[in-house]
Amino acid sequence: MCRDGRRHDAAESGARRAEHRADQIAHGLASAGLRTTRAATDVSAQPAAVQEIIRVAYGDATAQVFLLSAAAAVLAVIAAILLKPVSLRSSLDLTEKSGGAAVPAEAG
Repeated sequence: MCRDGRRHDAAESGARRAEHRADQIAHGLASAGLRTTRAATDVSAQPAAVQEIIRVAYGDATAQVFLLSAAAAVLAVIAAILLKPVSLRSSLDLTEKSGGAAVPAEAG
């Protein structure tokens, strides 16, 4: 996938999480009998009940991010375990330098 595609996926994922968080806040406010709004507001200026609803919504969103990250880490560890070991070269096989350029050793 191209770099722009990855950037698009991350932006889309963030937008979905923000939409879910806004829906969760609106649902919490509605269930508490408060007027629902999607406007961004200062949390500290809100009543205690509204602050709690907003904190719970953000806490749930943060938990989702960490859960997805943990799943990705587990998959990465499994992939690393399943990789076939490959021996790397142990030397550069260079013997002398001539005129600033390295000269490879003779085969044999």
